[in-house]
Amino acid sequence: MRGGNLSAVRHLDVNTSYYFWEHIGAFLVRDGRNILVSPRQDVEESQLRLSLLGPIIATILLQREYLVLHASAVTFKDNGSAIFVGEKGEGKSSLAAALHAHGHGFLSYDVVAPETTEISTLPPPVPRPKLWPEAIHLLEKNPEDYPRIINDVDKRNYRVSQRFYNRPEPLHCIYLLSEGERPEVVSLSPTDAFLGLMAHTFAARLGRMSDEQSRAMHFKQLTTLVREVPVYRLKRIQSQTPYNTITRLVEEHFYRNGHHHV
Repeated sequence: MRGGNLSAVRHLDVNTSYYFWEHIGAFLVRDGRNILVSPRQDVEESQLRLSLLGPIIATILLQREYLVLHASAVTFKDNGSAIFVGEKGEGKSSLAAALHAHGHGFLSYDVVAPETTEISTLPPPVPRPKLWPEAIHLLEKNPEDYPRIINDVDKRNYRVSQRFYNRPEPLHCIYLLSEGERPEVVSLSPTDAFLGLMAHTFAARLGRMSDEQSRAMHFKQLTTLVREVPVYRLKRIQSQTPYNTITRLVEEHFYRNGHHHV
């Protein structure tokens, strides 16, 4: 995406961060509540929105001392929620959209702040997963019915108008997406879960773990999470496993195992 890569990041202290995108502009985030924006004159509003609803909101939450994951989350028909964590392109937003199409509730995409008992929704998430046309086709929808995120990129805003939850939900388990020889769900030990999730925290992605105090707090939060919430590796054959297969696999696994954490 044009302007999608950060040109500069500076964390002046634990409560002040500066971000600069060459094609978007500059952002100063302070005290977990203040955002100062200096946009480029020709920047599209949608590009500003992408930055605000991704790294900038994540930074606000980090400054408020939340653990923040690059992930998507759904709630299973009022029976608790699950988080889906993965690299870009591994399908976490598409899987959340597929589960929503199966009747489950949409909680959040891209920025998720889990605690050991629930998924926090501060600030409120936005019901617009970002999907490529290929993923929308797999959901048996027409990509042309959904607007582009920005004019020169084919990724679409998959707008959610029903079953969108804007309240905290009980957290039952976390799925770490990866490729495999066949679709399956494998339980992870707390150590493997910690190592697997670490790379997907916004603190690590945004370079906010350089000072000892922040690093210690972050490690403690993540250690507590993986000790108290089950973490599984969800394997699929990338780009080959139909979403219906994965959603059925997740549904069966969640309802079979997802309620032992309350």
